[in-house]
Amino acid sequence: MTSACAERSLSAACSRRPTWVHLRLRGESCSARIVQPILRRAVTNLLPSNVLVGDWISVTWRMGVDIPDDLVRRRSLGLRELLEHAHMIESIDASPAPTLSALYRILYALAARVSALPGSSALDDNGPDEDWIERRDAVLEYGRLDPQAIDDYFNGIPAGRFDLFDAARPFLQDSRLAAQCPKTAGINKLIPGRPAGNNHAWFGGPHSDTAPVPAAPAEAFFGLITTLYYGASGRCSTREVAGVAAANTKAGPLRTSLSYHPLGSSLFQTLIAGLPEPALMSGPGSSGDRCPWEYEDYPDPLGTAPQATGIGSLLTGRAQHAVLLMPNSERDAVVDAYLTWAWRTPSDRSQDPYVIWQTSKEGNQYARRADSGRALWRDVDTLIGNRPSSSDTVLKPVAFQELPDIPDLRVLALGFDQDGQAKDTQFVDAVTPPIINTLKADNAQMAANVGNLCQAGEIAGRRLEYAAKKAWALYTDGKVQECAWSQVVAAEYWPQAERLFWSRLFSADPQARHGLGKAFRSLAEQAFDHATENAVHSMDDAEAVETARLELYGPRVKAGLARKPQAPKPTADGKVKVMNYPELQADRRFVKKVIEHCKDTPGARAALRSIIGFSSRQMAAAADEIVVSALAPIDPSVLAPEKQRAYYTMAAMLAAVPTKTVLELGGPDVTQPYYGRNLGRCLAAAVGEKRLAEASARRRLELLTKQDLDGLHLHLPGAITQIPEAVDWVTLLRDLRDWSARGDDIARRWRQGFFHSLLSAQRDAAEEAADTEDNGGAGGDTETSAA
Repeated sequence: MTSACAERSLSAACSRRPTWVHLRLRGESCSARIVQPILRRAVTNLLPSNVLVGDWISVTWRMGVDIPDDLVRRRSLGLRELLEHAHMIESIDASPAPTLSALYRILYALAARVSALPGSSALDDNGPDEDWIERRDAVLEYGRLDPQAIDDYFNGIPAGRFDLFDAARPFLQDSRLAAQCPKTAGINKLIPGRPAGNNHAWFGGPHSDTAPVPAAPAEAFFGLITTLYYGASGRCSTREVAGVAAANTKAGPLRTSLSYHPLGSSLFQTLIAGLPEPALMSGPGSSGDRCPWEYEDYPDPLGTAPQATGIGSLLTGRAQHAVLLMPNSERDAVVDAYLTWAWRTPSDRSQDPYVIWQTSKEGNQYARRADSGRALWRDVDTLIGNRPSSSDTVLKPVAFQELPDIPDLRVLALGFDQDGQAKDTQFVDAVTPPIINTLKADNAQMAANVGNLCQAGEIAGRRLEYAAKKAWALYTDGKVQECAWSQVVAAEYWPQAERLFWSRLFSADPQARHGLGKAFRSLAEQAFDHATENAVHSMDDAEAVETARLELYGPRVKAGLARKPQAPKPTADGKVKVMNYPELQADRRFVKKVIEHCKDTPGARAALRSIIGFSSRQMAAAADEIVVSALAPIDPSVLAPEKQRAYYTMAAMLAAVPTKTVLELGGPDVTQPYYGRNLGRCLAAAVGEKRLAEASARRRLELLTKQDLDGLHLHLPGAITQIPEAVDWVTLLRDLRDWSARGDDIARRWRQGFFHSLLSAQRDAAEEAADTEDNGGAGGDTETSAA
């Protein structure tokens, strides 16, 4: 038989019903170079609805690789084409994230089936010699999937089983539904994001059950596999089999879960690296392990759901939903679909090799849920098996147990933040830098750092979450539960924590391994301040916020009232570091000159005190002279009236202090950045030093923070006379001068500063306990943590 005859026979066969063409060549004279082109042409003559070839799945070609001219212009391929050209493809894309997760499992199963090299078995079979890892490494070294193995596999399966619209066995569907279901579910039910029935209009769009928009075959294909893996539990279309009618189904095997996939530099590496080692003697030849398209006939839906006995059934055979797509007459769009239950018994969800398994307190295993608010870096320690403390409650995915030594291997996380039934929240996808093999045993130090970083970040995050919830409960007189502030702090903290994680992990500085707990706790403090800064409108509000702040440092430690604030710490050159602001030097100069006038100039105290009392014209002139002299070289006439008033009131309060009292200028320093020790902190210091009762200090501060500008100038001098030694005069001058412009912000800082200082002993004790706890664990919050 000549090649021309073979091609004519093939063309005639392909013009009939789209079933697989079994090409028979008579004699042995036909060479392989004739057979292979004919087989390739058989593939290209499949119907457009066949998912093996055609524009189905978007691909990105690898840079620096010679791509054939007939492929380089293509941006989408079919399943078989992906396997044939996997070594030339950098990545694939099937949106949304759960669709890509489902697609990877189908490709893993197919890749395992066609991974045999000449003289060895495929990677879906462990084999009697348990040499699976050696065979996998040999496949990786070979550099591609063997074309002959691909041909051998697909030649043995009728092509119609990969056709979306095949009349007998459509791909991943059940053609019996047309007779067993009295009505369809609608195409909207199948496509993620479309509203259907009473479900939420998630993404919206021009979709309604009364006038559904047909889906393109590729969109319907993606909807099909997403439903099979992530379909909801609960009500579905009625299906009657052998007199048994039911209208409910279990959830898909991946619903609510988050999948983790090794990601290589090519699709070929991704698929081979992602294959889990099968059980001993597993495989289609020894255990009955089959993919849905490999069954000779449909199984009985009233029977027991097939058990996962190998890679094929594990990755493709655990669906709980049965689907049948209904194309239009032109077979170029899907206009309707049946969607119902596949089995009356649930399949086993506890074997999936791409999820992290956790154990509940009751001893039940469950897959880690997809959480749109949870960053991927928080799972890196689990994925590489380097958790700081050994625990049987969290198990890394089976596929990550024996990863090959592939350079630049990354991790791709895919999932769907959803509940078990109708509520779909958000798609979840993320990818790590190329760190997985970097963090293996050959770099034990970096692997240990991952565990320490993850633990420190998680501890700070949990404490922050509870602190925010407690603050809200005290603020609203409610219960400690999920609240607005806990969501705000999470949105603020975790992105910052992720940046800190990666920067510390890859830092060349040896000190980056130390002080991890303090570093993450600092981010938590910033997030807590961000959530609560605009909520402190009263002393009760400030007490609620500052009391809850203690939770950032771990378990509450009982202690006394505030200690006296520490003195500024000198720098290496012996100077005190200050946080500057434009008027700082002028404010220091003014306060210093007024104090000097009060000490050295006879009658100065009386003149200045008269500013806030009854005074003669002569006394007022003397006071003006002192204030103007202290302000020099600033011209008071250029100042706004409220700013001039602040300088006069400040001078009067300084003059009212007894002569024997030693006054310090104050102002911002290294211990009190930017705002210095405000009046709230000064009152708390006086309470701590037993010069003022807490109740009295609280009443005075409550009164002052409610005043307008006139009221503040009226009541402030009386409060200051009781605590002159504790006052930060420079900071008080700044606040008094700026009260009309930002009085609400200053009042908030006074209230917060009072309780922050009042509780400083408890906070310091809690922080010290947290540091001690981190020192003894693996949190890395020490200078002595393992190097």
